[in-house]
Amino acid sequence: MNKLMLKTRTLKKQNGAVLMVSLMFLLIMTILGVSSMQTTVMEEKMAGNNNDYNRALQSSEAGLRAGETWIQNQAAAPAPVGDGNTGVWTVNGPYLDGDDSASEWWEQTSKNAAWWVANGVEYTAIIDKQVLEDIRGIQTNPYYINEYLTKIKDNLNVGLQADTTGRTLYRITSRGTGGNDLTRVLLQTTYSKRF
Repeated sequence: MNKLMLKTRTLKKQNGAVLMVSLMFLLIMTILGVSSMQTTVMEEKMAGNNNDYNRALQSSEAGLRAGETWIQNQAAAPAPVGDGNTGVWTVNGPYLDGDDSASEWWEQTSKNAAWWVANGVEYTAIIDKQVLEDIRGIQTNPYYINEYLTKIKDNLNVGLQADTTGRTLYRITSRGTGGNDLTRVLLQTTYSKRF
């Protein structure tokens, strides 16, 4: 009987040690679970942002191709004008408020969607269904602007007025958006055509 009482007294002295150890392990596991959930949420946001940027890039690329196609389809060189009404802007493009000393016009207008709607050419992708499939899910159709850069004559002799054959260079700037208008990509290319 003394042995039984000794065991009872030993058990009574432990008073919840297992509970404290279990609670500590539960706290550690909760911290690890919350941390891994935060990491997973952050990775999902990064993947979503990357997907949205890719849509904007593809949209802007489609706008570039539309601008190139427009120039390619012209039978004669369109006259560049200051307001772009002929489809081609003058050299160095549209300056804002007549200030040509500021940063380039595309840097000034990249965030201004209303400016692109008013001055750019919208690419609706009606003709090219494959392009439309590639850029589905975009918020706004891409816009592009064609600028006349220069004409490079075939003959390098100076002073020959009759030499009019050569290539005309254009700069095409395109603005595309992703799943929302906050994701924007601006691309430029130089395109030449012999008229």
